[in-house]
Amino acid sequence: MMKTSFSLSTCLALPLLVLSACHGYKDTGVATIRQNNADLKACIQEAAARNPNLKGKMELAFEIDPAGKVNRFAYVLDEYKDPLLAECVRLKSIAWTFPPPPSGKMEKFTYTFSN
Repeated sequence: MMKTSFSLSTCLALPLLVLSACHGYKDTGVATIRQNNADLKACIQEAAARNPNLKGKMELAFEIDPAGKVNRFAYVLDEYKDPLLAECVRLKSIAWTFPPPPSGKMEKFTYTFSN
């Protein structure tokens, strides 16, 4: 297999779908999550309405299939301990569509957020 190297300037000029060649699929996945950040904010706002003292951190694990769909979703860490928040985040997250991994294989990554 031929290994390709990219310089930083080359990577900055590449579209999102190709960025994984520069930084790994995690960067592509995180960019997709950030595009859907309103979903996570809505879940947090609903939970904060139930509990104004809500604080914590949540780490999400994704496995993305070759078509860009969420194949598996799990919580690595959930400091909020709010089942309704966890369910809201899960339902939103599994509905997202990610760019297909350039490898053509399943890709895994994690994403952490807090408030």
